[in-house]
Amino acid sequence: MAKFTAARLQEILARHQPAPQTFVETGTWIGNSTRLALGAFQKVHTIELSEALFKEHSPGLEAKGAICHHGDTRIELPKLAESIAEPVFWFLDAHWTDQCAGAVFGPLPLFDELQRLSERTYPDVICVDDVHSFISHRAAALKERPARAKLFAENPDWNRVDLPRIASYFPGHREAIIIGDQAVVYR
Repeated sequence: MAKFTAARLQEILARHQPAPQTFVETGTWIGNSTRLALGAFQKVHTIELSEALFKEHSPGLEAKGAICHHGDTRIELPKLAESIAEPVFWFLDAHWTDQCAGAVFGPLPLFDELQRLSERTYPDVICVDDVHSFISHRAAALKERPARAKLFAENPDWNRVDLPRIASYFPGHREAIIIGDQAVVYR
């Protein structure tokens, strides 16, 4: 699994000029991606479902300039998608891997998130993290962490996640590519 680093972010942004100035992340967790984004974007939003993680990490992130939202991405992301009238780098993360301490199992929100973003008309960058969990990359993930088999069995929506399906939400996109552990669609 390739980490989401400053170098990886720059690699993704280099393919889309001009680069968006706003970053929206689903799943704050402990704030690593949020802090990384604060160094690259003018405005950074992050959405966290877990109340405990939100309370623990949002004060420090807000002090650094992030705008932290607490709630379900199926509710919070549409609000942001409607209110931000410019291109956005959408970092869709926290889709329940076994490393996510704040995991709340239920229907995978990814398809709802993609549907809402597909309604935007801006040249956004949509970046879906955790390619290692996609059905096309699953064998390597299970070899590395066998406990994930239960996660995938209990959440069958994961069996429908792959780059072509993600890209299909954005007809006419300029490019859809996997870079490291991220699936990226450039509109």
